[in-house]
Amino acid sequence: MKLPLLASVAAVAMALAGAAGAQPAQPTNPGPVIPGICTFNQGRAVAGSMVGQAVSARMQQLTDAVRAELQPEGSAIEAEVAALQQGQASLPADQFQQRAGALQQRAGAYQQLAAQREGELQYTQGLQIQRIGETMDPILVQVYQERGCGLLFDRSAMFGANPAMDITDRVIELMNQQLQTLSFDRSPLPQQ
Repeated sequence: MKLPLLASVAAVAMALAGAAGAQPAQPTNPGPVIPGICTFNQGRAVAGSMVGQAVSARMQQLTDAVRAELQPEGSAIEAEVAALQQGQASLPADQFQQRAGALQQRAGAYQQLAAQREGELQYTQGLQIQRIGETMDPILVQVYQERGCGLLFDRSAMFGANPAMDITDRVIELMNQQLQTLSFDRSPLPQQ
């Protein structure tokens, strides 16, 4: 029984950390600067900001803590499965069924806890991205007006554009002045 439950959260945290430098290749002649047209890459702005990097690092810590919490029980269940499979031939059928049923319940409880922890990590990350967005939105409006944009394109959805039309770096610069880090712990899932 492996711990794939944290793969998605860890992948997102690593993607945030690595996305700051990941940019699509620019053509050698990017074309003219078109007045009033701007581009912005929100993912790069979050990942490139100090607060985005701090959130990514903290999410990795929380993911590691959950992995450390779940690992002993996961290993114990794996060992018990192996022992039960090895001893199956020497156990009476009713005793084997009883042990297998108890092990199945234990594995079910473990999977339920693992799913809960994964949900908590995803929820926590979503809350932090929302907090970053609440700070970023007025900055984006400010830069949009500052640069005289009349039209703003999502840079992540475009193949290419003249880099002079990209306002992402300016948004990162202002974000870094306003918000460098966020303090948070793993958040419990809201009651449904």
